Amino acid sequence: MQPKLIISVPTLLGNLNVLRNAMPDAKLYPVVKGNGYGLGLLPLAHALHDEIDGLCVGLESEAIALAKDQGITKPILLMSPVFDPQNVVSFGFIPSIESMDQLSALDELGSINQQILPFHLKLETGLHRFGLHATQLDPMIEKIQASNWTKLEGVFSHFQSVKNPSKTKLQLQEFLQMIDRIEAAGIEILFRHIANGEAAIDYPETQLDLVRIGNALYGKSHTKTPISLKKPDRLEVPIVKIQEIKSGIRIGYGGSYQTKQTTRIGLIPFGFEDGLNLGRKLAPLQFKALIRELGRITVRYFKPISPITYEGKALPLLGREYMQFATIDLTQHPEIKVGTYVQIDMSSFFVGPTIKRIYE
Repeated sequence: MQPKLIISVPTLLGNLNVLRNAMPDAKLYPVVKGNGYGLGLLPLAHALHDEIDGLCVGLESEAIALAKDQGITKPILLMSPVFDPQNVVSFGFIPSIESMDQLSALDELGSINQQILPFHLKLETGLHRFGLHATQLDPMIEKIQASNWTKLEGVFSHFQSVKNPSKTKLQLQEFLQMIDRIEAAGIEILFRHIANGEAAIDYPETQLDLVRIGNALYGKSHTKTPISLKKPDRLEVPIVKIQEIKSGIRIGYGGSYQTKQTTRIGLIPFGFEDGLNLGRKLAPLQFKALIRELGRITVRYFKPISPITYEGKALPLLGREYMQFATIDLTQHPEIKVGTYVQIDMSSFFVGPTIKRIYE
C-alpha cells in the first residue's frame, strides 16, 4: 500500500486538443520544466510526443535528459540562456541566448564541427530576468548577420503578468517593434513567441507563430475566457492504520489536536516530506495583496479546509502532519477500512519525488 500520483493521458491529450483548437495557427510547445510540473519529465514528454510540435524546458539538465532519450525526436528548446555551448553540439537541443558572447561561442563551435547551430534570441520586455534589451539590439543584429555557423530560428520574450491587460499589450508592442527591427535587417525569423497558454487564450493576438503551453495544459490556468480544461492528475493515498481515541485526548506532536468526542482516526503514509501542506513561500507583498492574504489566513483559521477527501467529502486533518505520515478523522466514515485509498488535493509541483507516478 503506497501513495501514487495517477496521470490520465486521455485528459492530457484532451486539454491539448482544446488548446490546439483555440490557437490553430500556432505551433504548440508544451513546457515540461520542473520535472514536468511534478508529473514526471520523461513519461510526460512521451505521453504528449506524437501530438506536439516541440518541448520547452527551463534548465540545461532537463534538455539533456530529454535529448538522451531516443524516443524523443521533437525539438527541445532550452528557454534559459544558461548552458555549456559544447552540450548544444553534444546533445542537439536548441539554446536560447541573450548576449553576443554566447553567439560567438556557438559560432566558433559550429565552425569547428562544421555544423549550423540553431538558436532562439531572448528579448527583455518587462520581466527583468533574462533577455537582450532594446538598446543592445543593433549590435546583436550585426553579429547575427556576420555569423556563418549559427541560425536564428526564433525570437521570444516572457510576459510579466497576463492578468494586467495594459502591461501585457505594452510588452507585446515592444516585442513586435524589436521583431520589426530584426526583420528589417533582412534576417528571417521562423518562430516569434511570447505567449503562454493563458495569454494565448485571453489575448489571441499574442499567439504569433508558437505558444509555450504550461499551466493551461495541466488544467491549472485561470483564464478570463471560458475554456474546458481539466486537471489530469489525482493523488491517492492508502489508510494504513485505524484506531479509536476517547474524548479529551491530545494526539500528535506537541498534543497539537485534542479530540472533542470519541474519534475514529486513520493514518496515511504521506507527510510534509512528501509535500503535504507545503506551498510557495510568500514573497514581500504590496499592502493590498498583504490584506488579501491575511483575509485568506483568517478564514482558513476559523474554517479550516482539509486537502484530503473520500468520494468527494473532506476528511479533517488532525493536528500537525508528521514527516512521513498524517492523521485524519474517519469518524463520519465507518465504511473506510485499512487499505482504502483517499485522495489529496494538492499541486503536483509539491508532490515529493519518491511518490510513484502512474500513467494510464
